[in-house]
Amino acid sequence: QADRQRRGSVLRSLYIWLRWWVWALAYTALCSALCVAPAPTLAWLPARASGGLLLKGQADLAPGGLSPLARVLPPVPASPHAAFVLGGLAQRVEAAMAAAAASDNGTAAVPALPEAVPPLLKRAAGLVGRAALSLDELRAVEARLHEVEHQRGVIARVGGAFTFINLVWLLSIVGIAVSVGPSLVHALTPLREQLLRLARWLFRRVIEPLCVRLHVYGVFEAAAWLFTAALLLDAFAVFHP
Repeated sequence: QADRQRRGSVLRSLYIWLRWWVWALAYTALCSALCVAPAPTLAWLPARASGGLLLKGQADLAPGGLSPLARVLPPVPASPHAAFVLGGLAQRVEAAMAAAAASDNGTAAVPALPEAVPPLLKRAAGLVGRAALSLDELRAVEARLHEVEHQRGVIARVGGAFTFINLVWLLSIVGIAVSVGPSLVHALTPLREQLLRLARWLFRRVIEPLCVRLHVYGVFEAAAWLFTAALLLDAFAVFHP
């Protein structure tokens, strides 16, 4: 009997050791594979992983993407570096347009874009996170940046309105909690003892045994590792630039 108990203790220790290290080694292998060869690793995974496991449908928030609100607002660069590069591109576009106008001598009723302008507009669109950018939108960026700096214009107004709305929502939630919470406590005073007894029974007979079993069989541990791996896959498949 002692040998059997000793053997069972050794096997249990080996099982716990393997269970701990298998998840860690598998996650390390996944990180290494995504760093060394991200494209083949993602291709080897199920097709569902390419669209996002946890953050499905949120690719618009990725670097270079647009949120639904940003789609309807005028394009502006998101960083000083992008604004600096965009200014250089705008200068090159205007120089190409001036050279084309000088060569036409004003004979064209509707001047066409020179060949050098569309590639510059495409690069400018990438700096403001758009798939395409027109010449008029590029020329309007300076005015939009001036409005943003002085807290004027549609961008500042829309952003301020959404900030104000969020603040109102937060105050409304606090007000509801303050008013409804004490009212519920007062209304349920006759049933307080029965509710407390039911809560204790649920915790001791259902919740606590279930949590203990899930912990013993490693379900919580597996869920934590799988959740972290899913976030990592989403970072590479959906949000990686």
